[in-house]
Amino acid sequence: MSQWRAYSNGSGYAIGLNPRVDMCVYQPSEPVKYTSRTPVSSGWRTVLYSHEDQIRLLRSLIGFVGAACPAPGGPVGTQEFAARTQALVPFLASAVAYLKHPAFEEEREVRSVFAVDDLKPTPVQFRASRLGVTPYVSCAVGGEPRDENRGLALTTASKTRLPVTEVMIGPTADREAARRGVMAILEARGYKAVEVSWSDSPYR
Repeated sequence: MSQWRAYSNGSGYAIGLNPRVDMCVYQPSEPVKYTSRTPVSSGWRTVLYSHEDQIRLLRSLIGFVGAACPAPGGPVGTQEFAARTQALVPFLASAVAYLKHPAFEEEREVRSVFAVDDLKPTPVQFRASRLGVTPYVSCAVGGEPRDENRGLALTTASKTRLPVTEVMIGPTADREAARRGVMAILEARGYKAVEVSWSDSPYR
């Protein structure tokens, strides 16, 4: 119930996506850009809330960095050491995106992280929300195959439908009207075989 109250303002919908379907940043009229899949940033992952789990993840990554980056001046040389260190920065940066304060543990959040800082032109857009100006990126299903030399597709120019499998209607005064509205928009957008359900939480 706390999630509906915090995020829906009394008329919310929760959209379920198929986590097995790879997603990309939608960037129309631009060539496909690729990225290497890392152990942390690949697909949907569960957010870690407990300090013990967070420390365990960070220690394993730091150990990986230490093993992959011998001391400068050693057999690999200072220049190679710097190059390897720089290549491992995304591992640590993406790990931080999956850590959250224990006070939010009841959210049981999952995330899929995209690194878009280097994309030109920027795919970041903005919308108004109750928190003010909120940045976001549009996503679509990745249709481009993996490139053996460049990795996985980070962007796509194809505006494909999201892998929606379910829509849950939050607490509302008129459940049937909400259901009809959801069914109408799903049909208009070409979504088929999407389960529509109601939350068990009461409206009041």
